[in-house]
Amino acid sequence: MKASSFTFKGVNSFDKFGIRYQKVDKFLPPKRARKLEIPNRNGLYDFGSKSYNERIIKVTIDIKDMTRADTREIAYWLSGKGKLYLGDEPDKYYMAECYFSPDLNDYPLGKLRVVDIEFTCEPFAYREYKSRELVQGVNELHYAGTAQAPCRIEIRNKSKTSTANKVIITTQRKRGI
Repeated sequence: MKASSFTFKGVNSFDKFGIRYQKVDKFLPPKRARKLEIPNRNGLYDFGSKSYNERIIKVTIDIKDMTRADTREIAYWLSGKGKLYLGDEPDKYYMAECYFSPDLNDYPLGKLRVVDIEFTCEPFAYREYKSRELVQGVNELHYAGTAQAPCRIEIRNKSKTSTANKVIITTQRKRGI
């Protein structure tokens, strides 16, 4: 995948449509406020915040030399929910969907159309599952995530002999730096 392209629902923007993008993203997804206004008391009572709201990733694309029918095909591709891979991090994806119809800005003297697409995404990026063969002894797994996530460990015995005395020890990444 080219660094200036994105893939949505398995279709790459540059390979299929010749589209490159610029994006605007937030450093962090917004926190979900848990506050309560109490009458006759200044400020708000804060219950603390542990959860995040959805992330908005804004993608600006230039559609050059395309007919209105071509832009409809792009609109069809962008409808629905799917995995969004961005060119600057091709190993991660967001679960994304376009909830709002973007404006199509036509420039009269050229065949250029600029579209700002807002993808509403789950707060954090995902990575595809990894499979590893176990070896005798310690099998270290490195978690590089930045959010709490469930861990799935699946062990399959592919041999014809039985296994015994398997021990799984888990550790948790500490918060902070």
